[in-house]
Amino acid sequence: MYNENVVYFSPNGNVITLVIRPYYATNGAYEVWITDGTALLKVGKGSFADGIDDIFVLPVATSVLQNWQVIIVGTYASSYGHTQILVNYSFYQNGVLLNEEISINHTGSSIAIQNDITFENL
Repeated sequence: MYNENVVYFSPNGNVITLVIRPYYATNGAYEVWITDGTALLKVGKGSFADGIDDIFVLPVATSVLQNWQVIIVGTYASSYGHTQILVNYSFYQNGVLLNEEISINHTGSSIAIQNDITFENL
């Protein structure tokens, strides 16, 4: 599955952080990348086995962030005994939520997904 999303931000603000929250997806793993179409930088990777939110700082200055895209690629599986997967991706700047949470909300035992997130100035 493939999803595209837009996050609005202030190019004059502080760095952008990404919080990935598992709700119903205690199994699975993902990688976070950022690209400007030329360079591809790995931001990090994680899994939901520990049930703890994962937090990443995007390694690009906000003054040029509009030229970059975040790519989150993962394979998720539902918690034991469940048939629903729910994962939220939230972007923050200066401690303020920039977007409604971008969610994977899937009924089934597993899903492989790529989310591409682009950035637009407020």
